[in-house]
Amino acid sequence: MADLENQTDNGTVFACEMLAIEPAQRSLHLDNIKYIMEQVETRLELPDGYKLVLPLKEDLLVKTAQFIQLERLCCPFFNFSLELQARANTFSLSLTGPDGIKPFILAELGEYIPANIVRD
Repeated sequence: MADLENQTDNGTVFACEMLAIEPAQRSLHLDNIKYIMEQVETRLELPDGYKLVLPLKEDLLVKTAQFIQLERLCCPFFNFSLELQARANTFSLSLTGPDGIKPFILAELGEYIPANIVRD
């Protein structure tokens, strides 16, 4: 991921500041993104972002938490939500934000996120 900036129709500016992530952590962050996105079972489109359904595996859950920890440094306008249901074999990561966030998510992470979209 490179430094990205995108202005929406309503004037909101989304700017991702990769320098907020320490150089030693950047490759780990990119590796985590690739690993997490390879595991996505379903991508659900939400009104204000996307929900990714993933298999409940301990290492994947830990890597997802690490992704959130670092991604929020460079993109503080994202909202993150992890959801784990009792006795489920999957968990979900929701990535949402203000108006216009979906195009930004796809610009930043689109090459990694699977394209299968199911509308809620």
